[in-house]
Amino acid sequence: MDDDVIPFGQLITNTFKNIKCEDVKNASLVFDVWKKVLFSIKGIGNKNHPENPFEGQNLYEHSRIIDFKNGILLVEADHRGWIQLLQMHKQYILNGLNKASPALHINTIAFRLKGRKGVLFDAEQARNST
Repeated sequence: MDDDVIPFGQLITNTFKNIKCEDVKNASLVFDVWKKVLFSIKGIGNKNHPENPFEGQNLYEHSRIIDFKNGILLVEADHRGWIQLLQMHKQYILNGLNKASPALHINTIAFRLKGRKGVLFDAEQARNST
């Protein structure tokens, strides 16, 4: 057999060997809870502007979870204005996430603008590589 040819089964095994089942379950939980918490947000109204019952849905549609490491949830939004609104609701979102999934220990949320390359530092990976 040619040395450059890798059996398909081995390719699949090599690709997924570092992915833990627990990480996949946690990721699914975070995505589900993220949507639920954001959809519960109602825009604050005042005498000139009525409450916006769709603010949370709009936030959800214009943002997405990118990563979760070291207790930090990295969220990307497609416009600075959405990031500003997410930051206004940050404590509410954190409380909702931690209430729904306390085992994840989400300490804070970091935001980045879509198209930017900001990433979270992986302290565990750094420890293991030294």
